[in-house]
Amino acid sequence: LTAAVQHETPRLRGRAGVKQRHRRMLRTNYMCEMCQAKGIITIATVVDHIVPLALGGTDDDSNTRNLCDEHHRIVTAEQFGREAKPTPDRYRRAKR
Repeated sequence: LTAAVQHETPRLRGRAGVKQRHRRMLRTNYMCEMCQAKGIITIATVVDHIVPLALGGTDDDSNTRNLCDEHHRIVTAEQFGREAKPTPDRYRRAKR
């Protein structure tokens, strides 16, 4: 058995973390980058790490993107080898 390698990435907390999140969100005017690429306007709610911190990614601006909840859920599931389950709203929209 081998132990999983844990990467310790220093994270900003408190006011400094809030300020960092706001600055990152301003890059896209608080819009989801994946939705924008499809021509859809959706508010971003999550600053996502492209390479997750848990997988050795850095907390640099160049390793982040702004996503809506739906895209964040899908991307995170893919990154960690899971299938994203549809949300009730997404399921209703898909059936129409």
